Amino acid sequence: MQDALDSRNLLSQAITEMSEPLAMFNAEGRLAFYNDRYRAAFPRSAYARQPSAHITDIVRAVVRNAERTDVSPDVSEEWIQASPAQLFLTRDTEIPLFDGRWLGLRTRLASDGSALVVVSDITSMKRSEEQLKQVAVKDRAALDEYLRA
Repeated sequence: MQDALDSRNLLSQAITEMSEPLAMFNAEGRLAFYNDRYRAAFPRSAYARQPSAHITDIVRAVVRNAERTDVSPDVSEEWIQASPAQLFLTRDTEIPLFDGRWLGLRTRLASDGSALVVVSDITSMKRSEEQLKQVAVKDRAALDEYLRA
C-alpha cells in the first residue's frame, strides 16, 4: 500500500514539474488533474479550469472571454454543448489566442476513456510559417513578372 502511495506521489510531483502545460479530463469530461502551467497558458479562462470543472464550462469561459480568435463570441449554446466532444478525439490541434500566441494541443485518449492534453506554445513556428508564405508570394510575383517580360 505504501509503495502505491509513494508511486502516486512521485507521479504527481513529476507531472506538476513538467515544463509543458498538461491536463487530464476524466471520461465524463471533468478536469481531473492539471499543472499550474496549464492554467497559465489560458489566462482569460484560468478561473474556469478548476478541479472537477466540466469541459463545457471551460469552453463557455473561453467563448465569453474571447480567449480564442478562431471562435466567435456569438456562438450558440448548441455549439458550446457540442464542442466538448472534440476533447475525446486523439488529435493535434492548433489554436490562436487573443494575445497573438498560438498553442498546439496534443490530445491522447487513455483506455479508461480519459483524455490527456499536452499544450505547447507554437507561436514562433506559426510566425516562421507565415513569413515563409509571404516570401513564397513575393517570389511567385517576381517569377510571374520575369516571365511576362
